[in-house]
Amino acid sequence: LLLSTSPLPDGPLRDAATPVLEAAGVDVPLVLGDASTRTTRFNAVVVGLGPTERVVLFDTLRDLPSDQVEALVAHELAHQQHRDLLRGTALVPLATLLLTVAASRLARRRSAAGAADPRVVPLLLAAALTVELLTGPVVAGLSRRVEAAADDAAFALGADPATVVALQRSAVVRDLADPEPAAWLRWWFATHPSTADRIRAAVVAAGVDPLPDL
Repeated sequence: LLLSTSPLPDGPLRDAATPVLEAAGVDVPLVLGDASTRTTRFNAVVVGLGPTERVVLFDTLRDLPSDQVEALVAHELAHQQHRDLLRGTALVPLATLLLTVAASRLARRRSAAGAADPRVVPLLLAAALTVELLTGPVVAGLSRRVEAAADDAAFALGADPATVVALQRSAVVRDLADPEPAAWLRWWFATHPSTADRIRAAVVAAGVDPLPDL
């Protein structure tokens, strides 16, 4: 909602993305996201459900080699093939309903006026924060599995393992990111495998044996 988009014009980005869509058998619009006004990071995402589904390519991808753009689009189309967006969207209202019911019962137990009593607001905020902290590792772990599955499926859509390694390196250099954060940080907060893990997966997909020291 916060990213302005426009139809993707003819050019290197469309030329890089179109063959991947054809390989995946996907017929969805390609749009360009105006991301460069807020970040230097590059990304591509599949958004929308049903008739609103589309592939958004950040305009920060323009200076990325075309083969790396192809690998990135292949990863996103793997999400589309796995229906990850649909499943994630379905889980949000269910989780919200469960948390709302739990919060309502907690408010009634703490005050005769229930949720209408302003004195329960700090308690509800503390409870929400506690739930978020406790469920964070579970949500992050599920997300990492989904992302790793999309990485694997991207190879079937034509992503070259060596190109994926180059893409991961480009992302780390562009973002000045840590390629392998501390294990506890990854376990609690990381929604994606670490860069080092994704490189290892690409090396395995390439059939390199023995694995190099990363």
